[in-house]
Amino acid sequence: MMRGENLPLAAAPMLGFGRLLRRYGFPVAPEQVSGFMQAVTLLGPRSMIEIHEAALATLAPPPDRRDEFEAHFQSYFYGSNATAVVEGEADDETRIKDDGGAGDEENEVARQAEGGDLSSGAELLS
Repeated sequence: MMRGENLPLAAAPMLGFGRLLRRYGFPVAPEQVSGFMQAVTLLGPRSMIEIHEAALATLAPPPDRRDEFEAHFQSYFYGSNATAVVEGEADDETRIKDDGGAGDEENEVARQAEGGDLSSGAELLS
């Protein structure tokens, strides 16, 4: 397990971000945090965009929690008071395409009528 006291000062924010994600229930393994720190080291980094891309690539937030991940990233690295999106808070609406079942009988009649066109000569005689 990684300990903060043995790391260079510049690595502490990356370790802290991994711990923050775990605290909020993100499945982040120690190897992912280590990979995050290595990716940032390899990139330079020249900008916060590169740190953000390294975080996405190595910490791999689940797609359904991406907005929450983004809010935590903004809050942690930029110090903004962004409120994290909590699962289930979004006002999602599911659209259902439904004809109300009115055409079920019509569909069956159409299937039977079309079926005769595909019958072979022997089937038509029986």
